[in-house]
Amino acid sequence: MAGAPEPIRVLVADAHELARRGLESVLQAEPGIAVVGELADGAHAARRVRDLRPDVVLMAVRMPGAGGIDALRSLREVDSEVRVVMLADSDDADDLVAAVRAGADGYLLKDEAAVGIAEAVRTVYRGGAVLAPALTRALFDACRRVASGDEGTADGRRRLSPRELEVLRLVARGRSNREIAAELVIAQDTVKNHVRNILGKLKLKSRTEAATYAVRERLFDAP
Repeated sequence: MAGAPEPIRVLVADAHELARRGLESVLQAEPGIAVVGELADGAHAARRVRDLRPDVVLMAVRMPGAGGIDALRSLREVDSEVRVVMLADSDDADDLVAAVRAGADGYLLKDEAAVGIAEAVRTVYRGGAVLAPALTRALFDACRRVASGDEGTADGRRRLSPRELEVLRLVARGRSNREIAAELVIAQDTVKNHVRNILGKLKLKSRTEAATYAVRERLFDAP
């Protein structure tokens, strides 16, 4: 008789010990799932993934050191196959877009994570994707705006300065204000001002809409 299948190996990454313990206790009680390690900050995520070889990583968006999304980018360089579910404190659509661009396979709100977390692990392990129900409407609204062309105007784009176009391209690539500031060698407050001006000129409401606009208008290829 064939032996039992290997359990799904899960790494839990969250700065809060109570959160880690809660997820671990839920998952350890599930048949076919084994928690193989934990992590309290994002700085060592890539190394832990390399050492432990988990199948699925549950990663908090907000982490000390390298944040969860930065950590996700780093671990993708180490292991492109590991499945990653991000755990967020809020339904911030900008964080969702940045996580998806960085390679997340799932995105759940922490207050929903304990309910159905085992099924979420199984879903992404099988190659599926999971999304917090609270974010479904925001995604539909974004898609509707793309279809109707409401995310900005050509006139608004022509009013963007060269620096604002640089910032917009980096926003569309999922960069945070801190990362944009470092790449362009400017202050984070300056980045915030540029983002605010971009949204105003393009008649957009959020960074998510700005990223969608930049992709639609092919600004990655613009000079």
